[in-house]
Amino acid sequence: MPHLKGDSLRADKWEALKIDRHLQEVPECRDYMHEVLKAIVTKTDAWDYSKYPEAKFDVRVEIYQDGRIGNVAIYGDTNIPPNYIQAIKDCSPFPKWPDKMRAIVGQEFWVMYINSGYSSTPPPPG
Repeated sequence: MPHLKGDSLRADKWEALKIDRHLQEVPECRDYMHEVLKAIVTKTDAWDYSKYPEAKFDVRVEIYQDGRIGNVAIYGDTNIPPNYIQAIKDCSPFPKWPDKMRAIVGQEFWVMYINSGYSSTPPPPG
């Protein structure tokens, strides 16, 4: 599992964002990205975050060409549900990548970052 800190984490997130922008330009890749994100968000939204007030974190997920989820890492507040990472891994396997995705990603796995968390503080009135 990657242990990224500081500049390494920023560089990894920046590279993932650049790749995601290119994937968004190809309809079948964009659809695949949305399918993966929807499955993960649906699975993790089932958690009762009220037990974990003010948890804010990024989730880094590696998704391989065959649809397997590889490493999952949490960055930020570690006050998260104990089986959160396992819930993400339980989404695997996804369908195989679309044909054009390998050329855009350029490696054996695609890195997806998801901003997540819970805040018990109500938003300001507006």
